[in-house]
Amino acid sequence: MKYVLVICLCLVLLFFDGVAEQQTKTELQDVITMLQEQNEELLIELQEKENEIDTLKTETDSIAMELESVRAELSAAIDSHTALSTDYLSMLDYHLIHRAEYVGVFFADGQVEVRGLPLEDASVIGVLENMLVTVHFTIQGQDGLWSLVNVLNLAENVDTLGWVKWEELREYTAQDAETLAYPVRVKAGVELYDARRDYRVTADGESVYVIGRRPSEDEIILLESGGVKYPVTRDDLIYPSVRDGEIVWD
Repeated sequence: MKYVLVICLCLVLLFFDGVAEQQTKTELQDVITMLQEQNEELLIELQEKENEIDTLKTETDSIAMELESVRAELSAAIDSHTALSTDYLSMLDYHLIHRAEYVGVFFADGQVEVRGLPLEDASVIGVLENMLVTVHFTIQGQDGLWSLVNVLNLAENVDTLGWVKWEELREYTAQDAETLAYPVRVKAGVELYDARRDYRVTADGESVYVIGRRPSEDEIILLESGGVKYPVTRDDLIYPSVRDGEIVWD
């Protein structure tokens, strides 16, 4: 009887040991499952962080490129400002030439560009073509000699002022009458007629005109402000002379 009780007790102990072992395995499996789930969550968070880092890196690269572009624009603006400052200094760095031969009336032979400032890069405000011009004064600048002259403006019927290179002017001679475009007069009493406007006037011998073109050796088209055109002959015109720096009508 004693042995039977012992055996029963052993069986009971073995049963409970099996139950405990099974419970331990179950708990361990639960822990492993939980750790796996946490690991997967951490991996997902890590991937999200890596994606955020990649996005930040892309944004940083874009900002760096924009910054480089801004730096380039700023550098170009600084260079432009420096060049402009140099131009202004060049414009101011001149001296007036106090000599009689650098003032008076001179001939603009061919096409001579007139600029708003005594600088090579200044804007062109007009063109003198085979005209007598009055030089008010001449300066020595960084780009050589520049002369301030009157610029004929038929469209607005008013003269303006501008700068030309002194070297593009020369003294006027009697032979230059063959190409002179301005100024010319028409002999008093000659009838002038603009056919397009049906406008007729008698020359007073004092008014000055511009020669627009020479269709033939004898035929000449005169221009007046407002777009008026008068056909005349060569013999109808009076050409000026230049003496002592002034225009003279003989």
